[in-house]
Amino acid sequence: KKGVEKLDDEQWKLFLDGLNEAGDFVNSLGMKLVYHVHTGTCCETYEETQRLCAGTDPDKLHLLADTGHLHYCGVDLARFFHDFADRIAYVHLKNIREIVLDVVEDYDMDFNSSVKCGIFTVPGDGGIDFRPIMQILADKGYEGWMMVEAEQYLPSPKTLHFMKMAREYLREITGV
Repeated sequence: KKGVEKLDDEQWKLFLDGLNEAGDFVNSLGMKLVYHVHTGTCCETYEETQRLCAGTDPDKLHLLADTGHLHYCGVDLARFFHDFADRIAYVHLKNIREIVLDVVEDYDMDFNSSVKCGIFTVPGDGGIDFRPIMQILADKGYEGWMMVEAEQYLPSPKTLHFMKMAREYLREITGV
């Protein structure tokens, strides 16, 4: 994506060594170190997440899987959640407005501009089908945190409307 500076092999080694060291420190405090795979960073794709996980100790580094950011970067969500379920400690449930994503891709728009154009929305209002994700997490016995991100950059007096939409959609697909 536009504006993302990727790491070379030496930088990856420093990055991964630093995360393992940070994981040791965080574990010594009785906590978990969780890395947010995020658009616009050195680790935003499936392949980069593979490299991150291959180079870090699973007891020292866990993942935050953000459905909106992963979809934005073209990641196959079902594959990601299936393959990395054992490393995922947190999930951000965020959706994408596909029409905005089309504009982002057609005009090579940077990430911050796409956010300002309202690319993100809630589950139930966008292009992501959360059913496979929820099924994979259930099948894998996921017991971590999930948070609905009601990211509405565009000024809207309808925040409660979007939260209710997300709640109704998630209840419908999960029965919870």
